Amino acid sequence: MKINHLILSEYPYNILQTKEKLIHRKRIITGLSEILLVTESKEKGNAIINAGFALEQGKEIFAIPSPINSVFQGTNDIIKNGGSLLNSIEDILNSRGI
Repeated sequence: MKINHLILSEYPYNILQTKEKLIHRKRIITGLSEILLVTESKEKGNAIINAGFALEQGKEIFAIPSPINSVFQGTNDIIKNGGSLLNSIEDILNSRGI
């Protein structure tokens, strides 16, 4: 059985991982994606970092809105700052022309 693997990194294999380097990994992840869907995020959550990279890369971003009293206000901020509100999967399919 043949197994193929792919490792993508901005750093050589012998460099130790740090918190800052983990953030850079998010740029690669969003770069490989066509769209970003954020289901919930705190205002300073990891999904906000992903959304920032996706915006820089010109990716389409969808977010599911959160209630006003929710701790996950990050998705509402994404929608206010250029992300598309997701009401149903049809919103994504329509954006893809499907």
